[in-house]
Order: sequence, then structure tokens, then C-alpha cells
Amino acid sequence: MGSHQKPVIVLRSNDTCALGAVRSLGMAGHDVTVVGFHYRGNPSWTAHKSVHCAKFLEIANPADDPVSAATQIRELLLSVAEQRGEAPALLATSDTSLGLFDLLGSLEGLATVMRSSRYPASEVDLNDKIVQGLVVKQSGLRTPAFSSLHDLDSRLSDGDLRFPLIVKPKKKGLEQSFYQRHGGRKGIRFRTRDELRASEEVREYGSELIFQSYIENGRKSEVCAYVSRRSADGSLYTMSVQKKYVTPHPFGTAAVVETVNMFELEQEAARLAKYLEWDGVLMVEFKFDERDQEWKCIEVNFRPWLLIDFPRRHGLNFLAHWLSRGGEVQSRRLDSGYSHVSLEYLRKALIERGVKFGLEPVIEVLESQAGIVSIEEWDPDDLELSKQHLRFYGGDEWIGGLGGSRAIWKSSS
Repeated sequence: MGSHQKPVIVLRSNDTCALGAVRSLGMAGHDVTVVGFHYRGNPSWTAHKSVHCAKFLEIANPADDPVSAATQIRELLLSVAEQRGEAPALLATSDTSLGLFDLLGSLEGLATVMRSSRYPASEVDLNDKIVQGLVVKQSGLRTPAFSSLHDLDSRLSDGDLRFPLIVKPKKKGLEQSFYQRHGGRKGIRFRTRDELRASEEVREYGSELIFQSYIENGRKSEVCAYVSRRSADGSLYTMSVQKKYVTPHPFGTAAVVETVNMFELEQEAARLAKYLEWDGVLMVEFKFDERDQEWKCIEVNFRPWLLIDFPRRHGLNFLAHWLSRGGEVQSRRLDSGYSHVSLEYLRKALIERGVKFGLEPVIEVLESQAGIVSIEEWDPDDLELSKQHLRFYGGDEWIGGLGGSRAIWKSSS
């Protein structure tokens, strides 16, 4: 789609996120180039098949040939800038593509990227969870106690770091090796020192991990607060959601999210964005600690989240807000009453729960959601790809069964 908006290059490493980003940006009039790569076991990626993708470039697998991958991306940035007369925006769609930024070096003058004016990337790596935790605490947000392996014994001894612990990679690399070792799980839990001492993961990869006090599930569900902050005028888009059908359970990816009225947590996330002088989108995960009777920030993702296109379906285009050239947009938020489903992850979640995947159980999930439900794979503004997706899951009957030509599906409840 031709436009006068800033061109954008989307680094496709999570295809669901990349497709959502392409659709959000394309609908706002941005020319979008998708960059992808192949690897062993490569899934059937489709983001580049979207009607909103103007160009697709396949590069070397950065895990196998990082120098070639970085060189190809830098050449693309220069080429787009020469053609369009301005530097493009460069967008990561997972922590893997954020790892590519490390290979690219300084992007000053080459690309617009999400960044903190308070903590430049050359000084502070916000994608390192240890560094991130320290910065989040400096901003005033409460966090669970955490530690690197180096300080683990002393932190456990002084009683601040308490069992159970959740252990995660402190920085996710290009190869996503932690996920591969643990079946896609984002963390592993330890309840005692003996379990920790017996862990092969800790013995072999301890220096690559962050150890965090685990907040047990309680009466209140985990909440994710999302923010888009435009540094030109400080305006904000916000929303908050609860995650459902997490797979692999319990430390995986949500297949369903539902907006909730947690404005106080959105304000906390916005306060972090303001403190960082952030330009871009971010997601803050909160969990209620019953022991201390307060909400705590357990993680921040400084990039688009998996279902980034969800708010765009309902009038709030987070990515377009960030890149908008004008200052006419005031701060806005998405209210409760909206849900979004990823069929890809719902299929995994239902199978994990012993439910045979099919149209009937999917409709049951949709009907269980309050208000208006949108489906990641079904977008009439990207009709042919949407039909391709639904046929993949169950044939033509899915196209009629999940809403026909409508962009959103309203539950009957």
C-alpha cells in the first residue's frame, strides 16, 4: 500500500506477532517490508503473504551466520532510506529479533527503533532481565526479589530471595536454547535448595539465568498492562488483559486474552514508560503477591507482544500511534469487554489439555468469552490469507463457522 507514512521493516521471528504488526502498520498506511529466514524445522510462516506486506526479503539464519544476516539487514536499511528519502523504522517481533539488534551495532541515522532516552542501548541493555529488574526497581515499581547465580547463595541466606523460585534466561539468544531444552516453557520452578542443587540446568547454564522469587497463584489473575508511548508529545495508549489457556502450562504463551479494567496497573506501566522516556510499545506483566498484599512487576517486554493487532481491531492501533508524525492523538485506553484468540496457540492448549482440536471446542471457547471476540487468523481486510488460515485448521466449514465475512465474532452469551 503506497503512503506518506514512514516505511517499516519487520523482522519476522514470531510469525503471529509479525503478521499482527504487518496488519496494524499496513492498515495505517505504512509500506511494510518483512524480513525472514529459514532454519531446520521451520514452520509455515505466512506474514509475508499478507496483502499489507509490500516486500519480502529472506536473509541468512542469524543463528548460523550472524555476520551475513546483520550485513543484509544493514544493506536493506540503506536501500529503503535511499528509495524513500528517510530512514525506516525497524521492528523486532520477538526476543530473537531483538538479539539481531546486538549484531547490527549502532543504528543512529539508519533506523527508528523503540528506545529509552534515559538509558541508551549503548549504556544499558534493557533486554537483560537482571539489568531490567534493577531499572524497574529504580522507576519505583515493586518487583519480586531476584538474583544472578553469582549472588544466589547470599541472597537466599539473607532471606530476601525466597523459595519457590522461578528460573528464566536472563537474556534470550538467537537460538532460543532455553525454550528448546524445556519444551517451549518460559521458566522452570524450584521449591527447595535440594531441587536447585540437583538441577542440570543450573549446573550447566547457571550464569545465563535469572533466579526470581515465584509468586504463587492466588485469588487474583495475572494481568498484563500494555503501553504505547510517543516521545514527541508523551501521549499514551494503554490497555490491560488477563491471559487464558496458557500453553505449555503453566509457563508458556496465552492463546486467549481478555481486556479488564485494571487502570491502576496501566498507570504503573505508563509510569515506567515515562521514567524511561520510552519511545515505542512495551508490556508489563503483573502478579498479585498474597504474602505482601501488593501487585508486583514480574517481567517487562520492550517490543510488540504476541497479539499486537488485537487493540487495532477495536480502534487503538498501538504501533501506528508510536510512529504517527502528528501530535493530534490524545492519550486513550481500551476498555474491558474485548477478547482475542489465537487459533495457533489455542490448538496447542486444547491438545495439551486432552481435548481434540476442532470447530466445536473452538466455538465453545469463543462462547465462554465475554463481549466481542476477535480471531487472530481471521481478518477480512486480509481476506485471502485469512481464508488460507481457516482452511488449514479445518476447511471451508471454519470460514462460515467462525464468522463468515465479519472481522469480529460476537459471542451469544
